[in-house]
Amino acid sequence: MARLQRFVATLPQVIAQHQRPLVHADLRHNDGYAVRLKGVSTSGSGAGGAGRN
Repeated sequence: MARLQRFVATLPQVIAQHQRPLVHADLRHNDGYAVRLKGVSTSGSGAGGAGRN
């Protein structure tokens, strides 16, 4: 229940910062959560793609 409360309390800040709607949320993490926002990607050139072809 604490994970859900933390998510609900902080999601408005995340959305306001990025100005994008929420697509997906993963609340399985013990110390936080992961979100996918529409139009935001971390899989571009230079972002975690080292060594991938």
